[in-house]
Amino acid sequence: MQRRIAHPATRAGGTAGFTLVELLTVMLVVAILLAIAVPAYSSLTGRARYRAAEHDIRAAMPAAEAFFADHGTYVGLGNGVKKSPPGILSYDAAVAATVGTGANGKPTDTAYCLNATQGTVTISAKGPGPSAWYTKKNCSGKASSSAP
Repeated sequence: MQRRIAHPATRAGGTAGFTLVELLTVMLVVAILLAIAVPAYSSLTGRARYRAAEHDIRAAMPAAEAFFADHGTYVGLGNGVKKSPPGILSYDAAVAATVGTGANGKPTDTAYCLNATQGTVTISAKGPGPSAWYTKKNCSGKASSSAP
C-alpha cells in the first residue's frame, strides 16, 4: 500500500488556494508600501519640476545678456523675432523661458524678469545675475537669493 503525500497548498477540504487571512496580510503589506512610496514620489516630482524650471531660466540668461550687449537695454527683450528690435528668441530659438510682463516683470533699461513653467510649478528670476528668484510669475511672490 502506497501512502499519498498531500500537496502543501491542498487544504483539508481538498481544494488548493489561499486563505482569507493570507490574502488580507498581502493586501496590508502592499498598502503599507504604497503609503510610503506615493508621498516620496510626489515630493520627488515636485522638486524635479522646480529644477527643470530653474534650468529653463538659466539657459535663457545668455540670450538676455547677448540682447543687452547688442542694444544697451533690456527693453524689447520680449519682442517677437520679426519686431524691431527682435527679442530673446532671435538669439536662441530654443529658449523655454518667457520674458516677464506687468509692473514687476516688464524689462527696463537695467533689469529683466524671466519666467518658466514646468507642470504646475512656475518660478521667475530677476536679472541680470539672477539677483533674485521668485515663486510666482513676473517676479512676484516670495523672493530669495537662491532658486526655490
